[in-house]
Amino acid sequence: MAATKSSHSKKNYYSINNGHFTQPANENEGVQRKIEKKDGSTKIVWEHQFDSISGTITSVEIRDTDWGEQYQVILSDIGEEFILQINCASKVGDSFASKFPNINTSIPVEFKTYSFVPEGKTSKLEGVNMFQNGKKIEPYYTKENPNGIPSLEKYQSAGIMSNPPSSADWKMYFAKRSEFMMNKVKELASN
Repeated sequence: MAATKSSHSKKNYYSINNGHFTQPANENEGVQRKIEKKDGSTKIVWEHQFDSISGTITSVEIRDTDWGEQYQVILSDIGEEFILQINCASKVGDSFASKFPNINTSIPVEFKTYSFVPEGKTSKLEGVNMFQNGKKIEPYYTKENPNGIPSLEKYQSAGIMSNPPSSADWKMYFAKRSEFMMNKVKELASN
């Protein structure tokens, strides 16, 4: 495992924040960060940061938490179990879900995050890359081969979205797309 295990018997939880894997830390240890719950309240947390995490995926669950729905990716490495939490309704969650169908869950996977603003752009690209046997896992859902993912054109031709799409249309489209991928992760994880 690319991260260290704490000395207590509690499960080790990791999240993805600002391009790092993070694990809760005691006050005044690690890095301080302000987080917002789904109810709008905020909280200061302390956490340790890691560049990558690796292990064999033993299961994936979807849980409703104070932070919203999360993929709970249970990983095992050398007899240790740890949980990677990924917000479902996020760029990182979509990145994970888009590649999950191409993962072989019988062999270890290495997770590496990315978070940057491309040159000449204003919005941040965020996601998670996954590697098995040194090879990058490519998305299962692509523009060229959508594999059933809802298309923007489908909603426009049905009159559900305007052409060109409004800001509200884009939000609805990405929510529907995330929901589709989340259901596929549930289906694959239950097999």
